[in-house]
Formats: sequence, structure tokens, C-alpha cells
Amino acid sequence: MKRVIVIIAALAMSAGARAQSFDDGVKMYNYERYQSAEKIFAPLAASNAMANYYLGLSQLEHGDVNTAKQTFAKYPEDPANMAGMARVAFAQNNVTQGMQLATAVAGKAKKKEWEPLKYAADAITYSDAEGLNYQQAIVWYMKALQSSDNADLHIALGDVYQKISGGGGEAMNNYEKVTSKDPKNSLAYTRAGYLWEAAKNYQLALDNLEKAQTADPNNPLPYKYLAYAYEGAGKYDLAYDNVQKYIPLSDKDTNDLASYVEILYLSKHYSEE
Repeated sequence: MKRVIVIIAALAMSAGARAQSFDDGVKMYNYERYQSAEKIFAPLAASNAMANYYLGLSQLEHGDVNTAKQTFAKYPEDPANMAGMARVAFAQNNVTQGMQLATAVAGKAKKKEWEPLKYAADAITYSDAEGLNYQQAIVWYMKALQSSDNADLHIALGDVYQKISGGGGEAMNNYEKVTSKDPKNSLAYTRAGYLWEAAKNYQLALDNLEKAQTADPNNPLPYKYLAYAYEGAGKYDLAYDNVQKYIPLSDKDTNDLASYVEILYLSKHYSEE
């Protein structure tokens, strides 16, 4: 009997280990749970260039630019990790070098290959250096869409349009292209909800963020943005309720706790800071 219990326990542990897959790591990264993503990708990175890429991206999100640079350097010929090096250059405000690297990555796309184009465009879209050429990112995304009309490309295209003055309409069009085909895409609903919240259209923000919650109750981001939307609409108790749901689903890192305290303050729960 003891041996059976040991075997069952070992199988349970093995199943738990398998549950932390590459796809789980990508989901954690997309949901801004960068510490969780880093833990998943770290043991995979030695034998998986894409896991290494996401490991480096997670490190960048923590502000560990030098560590990320060392991580991306482990796969110097891989397009994704080359794009990671472009992001490092942008993080160091070396826009010229970053664009040279991103352009080299985009140039690796052959025939129907769209991934290098997305890696190159993402390097621009998700960096914050001054003087970035967002129009070039749009060109690369549009070319990639000619080969693969997929949700990730539309979400990324929407994200770069958000960075362009007057680009909100095109951003929303791309998010809605995703949700119209896949009503379970929590990330696309989250982006749409965030965009409506930023535009102070709180009802549409609430509608989309509630759909994001339904699509994936484990996505922490809708709860955070719902808290902001309810606060903007003057519904302070509902803002408070949602931020309380957000924190357990987040990694509780410095940024998460800062958002928590800010929402407590905005929702007039001062005594809990």
C-alpha cells in the first residue's frame, strides 16, 4: 500500500511539472505575470530557443536589461533572440542599433514565413525609447498578416496603433477582429476594455472586461482594469471588489502592489493602504 501511495504521489508531481508548459509560460507573460513566466521558462531555455526568448523578455519587464542581454546572446542566430537584442538596444536608448537589429530580423522572413516579421515589429511595439518608428512595425505586421491572419498578429497590431496619435479606431478594429472569431480570447477583450477605459467610455470598458473575465477567470488584468473603470464611473465599492480579486491572481510584485494601493486610494479605501 505504501508503495502504491508513493507511485501515485510521484505521478501527481510529474503531472504538475508537465502542467508548467511553454504555453503556460506564454500565458503568464501575456497576463503580465512576469515572475511566474520566468520560473516556467528558466528550465526550458537551455534546449528551447523560444523559451529562452520569453525568458529574456520577462527579465526585461523586470528591468534586468543586462541579464536579458546575456540570455538573448545564448542563441545569437535565432530570429526571436536577435529581436530580443533589438529590445535591449531600445531599452538602452540606442534606437539606431535597435532598428538595425530589427530590420535584420525582418529580413530573415522567407516566402510564407511571418514569425520573423512579428518578432521585429514586436521589438518596436513593446519598447519605450524615444524616436521609435511605429509605422515600420505596422508595415511588418501587415506583411505578416498576408501569410497568417492570426489573433496574435491582430492583437500586436492593435497595440502598436494605440501608440500612434489617432490610432485608437484601428486598434479597436484589430481587437474586435479577434473577438468576433474567438469569443474566448480573454487577452483581446482585455485590450479592448483597456482602450475603452482610457477613452473614459466606462460602459463599453465594463462590457469588454467582463467578457475577458468570463473567457478566462484566471486572467488578472480584467480585474485591475475593471477596478479603474468602476472608479472612473464613481462606483467605488465595485472598484474595491475587483482590485481585491486582482491581487490573488497576480504575482504580487512591486508593480502589482503599486496598482493595488493606487486603486485603494482612488476607490476611497484609504485606511487599507
